[in-house]
Formats: sequence, C-alpha cells, structure tokens
Amino acid sequence: MVDQRGRCTNVEFCTVAVSQKTIAVPPAEAFVCPKCGEPLQSVEERRSRPRKAVAVVLQALVLGVAGGAIGWRIYGPRAEAPSAAAVPTAPGQTIVSGSSFTAAPTATAPVATPAPPPVAVALALPSATVPSVVPRVAPTILLRVAAPAGLGTGLERRLASGYLSLIGDTGIVSESVGADTEVIGLQAGAREGIRIVPAASEAAFAALLRGTVDIAISMRKVTPTEVERLTAIGDVTSPANEQVIGVQGVAVIVSPANRVVSLTTGQVRDVLTGRIVDWADLGGQPGPVRVHVLDGQDGRVDTPQDLVLAGTPVVASAVRGVTEAAVASAVATDRLALGIVVAAAAGSARVVPLAETGTAPVLPTDLSVATEDYPLTRRVYFYHGRDAGTGYVRRFSDYVASPTGQAAVEAAGFVALNLRTEGASAPETASDRYKQFVAGSSRVSVDFRFQPGSTELDGRGVRDLERLVAFVRTRRVAPGRLMLAAFADNSGTPAVNQLTSQRRAEAVAGALARQGMQVGKVAGFGAEYPVADNATVDGRERNRRVEVYLAP
Repeated sequence: MVDQRGRCTNVEFCTVAVSQKTIAVPPAEAFVCPKCGEPLQSVEERRSRPRKAVAVVLQALVLGVAGGAIGWRIYGPRAEAPSAAAVPTAPGQTIVSGSSFTAAPTATAPVATPAPPPVAVALALPSATVPSVVPRVAPTILLRVAAPAGLGTGLERRLASGYLSLIGDTGIVSESVGADTEVIGLQAGAREGIRIVPAASEAAFAALLRGTVDIAISMRKVTPTEVERLTAIGDVTSPANEQVIGVQGVAVIVSPANRVVSLTTGQVRDVLTGRIVDWADLGGQPGPVRVHVLDGQDGRVDTPQDLVLAGTPVVASAVRGVTEAAVASAVATDRLALGIVVAAAAGSARVVPLAETGTAPVLPTDLSVATEDYPLTRRVYFYHGRDAGTGYVRRFSDYVASPTGQAAVEAAGFVALNLRTEGASAPETASDRYKQFVAGSSRVSVDFRFQPGSTELDGRGVRDLERLVAFVRTRRVAPGRLMLAAFADNSGTPAVNQLTSQRRAEAVAGALARQGMQVGKVAGFGAEYPVADNATVDGRERNRRVEVYLAP
C-alpha cells in the first residue's frame, strides 16, 4: 500500500508545520505529525511531467537571478550608508536563525578587493583609515532570565530564540553585554530581546528576590530557607510559580577497561568525599580511585556532583575538568578513574548502572530519567514570582511547556517531558501480581508524584496530566487502554500503604475522568518495588508514585 502524505498545520507550536515539510506516514500508522502529534492535512503528490519540467525551468531562472544578485552584493559597488532598517552586527554578536543559534561568536573574514594591475609610475598611498564604529542600539528587554553558566548546550539561549521566533521576531542574534547575553530580534523594525544572566541556583534565587531577574532557572529544587526568603514575591513552590521544564540523568562513568558491575549512590558519595579510596572496596580490581569532576567555577556552575554531595565538599585530590567532555575524555583512558558527568556527555567512557538501598541497578535511559526511576535524576526548574504585568513570564513559561519548547529542551541535551512509550517489563524482584498487571503493556514515560502527605499532584504532575490528556487525544488512544499502577513508601503498615497507594491511583484516575477520560485499570501495590531508598526523605517522595501503562 502507498504511504499517506500530509503536512502539519500546527504552525503556532510545531517547527515541522513552519517548515511545511511533506511527511510520509505508513498506512498502518496514525495520520499525525511525528513532532507534535496533531492530525496532518493530506496533500496530493502526483504531478504531470510538463508541470515538473516547467517547475525545473522556473527554479533555474530563480537560481540564476539569485546568483546574479549575490554576485552584485559581493563584487558590485557598495551603498554609501546602510538603510534605516539595516541592523549592524556589533562586535561579539552571533546571528541566530529560527530557534537555533551559533554557540560562540565567529569572526567573518572581509571579502578581499581584487588588487589593481601593476603600473609603471609610483603612486602615493593613502593613509590608513580607522573603520567607524556603529553605536549599539539598546533593545527593549522583554524578560530577564538567570541561568547557570554552561547549562547544557545553550538551553537558555535556545529557549529565548525559539520564543522570539514564535512571537514573530526576525533577524534573531545573540550579543554579549558584559557578563550577560542578550538574545535579540526585530519586531516591526524595533529591537527587542531576552537578557540572560549567568548565575547558579543560589545566586539566581537571590536575583529573583532583588527583582533583577524575572525567571530563575535552577538545577535543583528551592530549599525551605529560600522559600521563606522569597515569600515577598509570592509562593514560589505553587504550581503557578514552579515549573519543571526538563530532566537530566547524572552518570557515573569509568574506563571501558574497568569491569566494576554496578555501584550504589552511597558508594559514589563515599568515593567523591574520600571515604572510599580503593577499587577493591567497590568490587573492582585493587588500585587507587582517581576522582574526576567538573569545576564549579567558584559557585557559578551547578555541577553534576552537586546532586550527590548535597553541599559536602569533594575530595581535595579530585581532578577538576573545565568541561564535562574533558572529564569524560580523561576517565575513558584511565582504568582507575571515576568521573561524574551528565549522561549526554559520557562519550566513550562506560556508564555504570546505579542502585539505591533496596532497589535494582538502573542505567540512565530516556525512559528511566523521564520517569525519575533512575537514582541520579535531576529536574530543571523555572521559578518566578508574581508576573510583572506584561504577561511575558506566563507566555514564555507556556511556550517552554509546549511541544516546540520541549524540542529546544531536548536539543540542548536534556530529556524532554513530551510523552513516549516503551515496552514494559517488571524486574525479577517484583511481585507476581505486579508482573501480571504490566504483562504485554507499554510504559508511558511519566510517573505522577504528589505533594508531601497528600494526594495532590506536585508541580510537575499538574503539567504532566495536561500532557497525558493531549497524548491520548492526539494519538487517538482509547482512554480505556490506560492503566494506573500506584505505590507508597514503607512508612506505614502494609494495609495502610496498600490503601494509600490505591487512593493515589484513584486521584489520578479522577483527574483524568474530569477531562472525559475513563481509565481501564487501577491498582495499588503498597510499598513493593521501591525505586529509591525509603530511609531518606527524597527517596520516600520518589517512591510515592503512580505509573502509567497502555494495555495492548
């Protein structure tokens, strides 16, 4: 059978729609956009040979005219002065195209003017002229965003560029202004943009309190002490002011020549702090453990090891790399080395499966990180207070949560929150009841978690519920195929834990029912199959969860 062909029309939120690319879909699959999941508009591909020939001729003519124009621009006479609409490229400026950008400014070599032919008489050479400096036109700043230095591969600039493109800005560029960066576009001939201030989480929260930034991007959750300080601008932990925009797995890496099978997070912590110094204590061949970590640049960078150390200093003998790529490269060639980097930066080093007390070892796959089953998963947070009245904070946040914004998150090396499915499998340690429940089903890449001591969804869960509803509707999934498996921590009796988990499953089912979706199966499994250590507060919170499956 012939593939179905169509185009996406979701131009507001989908880059595929903007490109007007024709998409081929096999007959057995849903006729929807693979990027955003919206239905495609059918297109007719058949054309007669004469029309194709005319199209080829027209394309040749257009290319000829365009080539002549380019040649005239390069080699023809230059205008005396730029037009009023022209925007100069200032020193340190980087041109941004659409929602992508050039990571670092590059010098553009001037076009060489052909040398004049030799003459028989000596000519007086003109004195050197100093090129005039075009003054920088300060843009109107729509938003000020604080973000850790070296965040992914330019996450904050990708998001700023994508948002400006979405609201109709053209000629988007990135300019350095002191230590800050401004992503700037043209709107009706006027320059406007988003200022990015480099600051690790603690400094970003302080800037948010001072009112010098509108949004703080953080690689960790705000602490109770910081929440107390920030009450002057509102409750930053409310679903309106706290938003999870992506997740990231932090990997423990070793050389491919190192055959250690797996590690626990406790062992990793002891290595980073110097309590364990020999591989023999980790189940490996004897030899000193050489620790490699990312340099925190005196608190300007949220480092991967922060997730493990929680404020405890790293061992003094640790080798500090300038970049995570440098850390991974050094570890890959040293059998005695152990490093910690984000999973996307592991390179040729081997990623070690990690476990917590009472859990099975897990690798940082997209699914295990998206569901936060992987022990060293960290969330990327947006925090802000009351909107300044312009509405840009809210609209920017909505853009980041959209499929297009999440595509930028993924392009920056993070795991996006767009939902996907994968064949389900239960570990050997799980109960027969749980194994039977998930047999033959597909796991949806979302786990719902809750506010402490309640059946109320946490900040991420509120947005994830919206994503699940959109996923079911755009993929045309029958709601009756949805299955919810709920779990509790081990703080109560088995009977209480079973009841608590059942109530959480019913809470999610009820929220879906209010959206017109009646799920097929709901089951509570109490405290069995923990994904984190129940001895810690964070571990108990992660164990209180509702998993989502699709029945075959």
